[in-house]
Amino acid sequence: MLVYSIAMTVLIPLVMLFAGWMMKKHPPKNISNWYGYRTKRSMQSQAAWDFAHQVCGRLWITWGTVLLIGSGLVCIAYLYVENTYRCMIMVVAVLVQILLLLGTILPTERALQKRFDENGNPKDK
Repeated sequence: MLVYSIAMTVLIPLVMLFAGWMMKKHPPKNISNWYGYRTKRSMQSQAAWDFAHQVCGRLWITWGTVLLIGSGLVCIAYLYVENTYRCMIMVVAVLVQILLLLGTILPTERALQKRFDENGNPKDK
């Protein structure tokens, strides 16, 4: 059960790091309904699509790193608690990770709103 708890606790931060790196370095070349950062605002134009992936990728790398460090500390705590408490801690850690993962949507959308108009055209500076 210890190995399972550790694996589940570090899974989301590792996925965030990998996906963030992929979004930043190798974003989807074309607007896609199947994968990528897909919101109404990000899919308005190719420029908005590319920008959204850069912003979200950077956020996922940053938050993935922070979460991985925090998850490492949680995993150390697993060594000192009973199995029942370990499960509760793991569930709370994963819920916090999911909230932070979803929390990157708001700053990405704000950045898109600042840079692009409602039609996906870059705003004049």
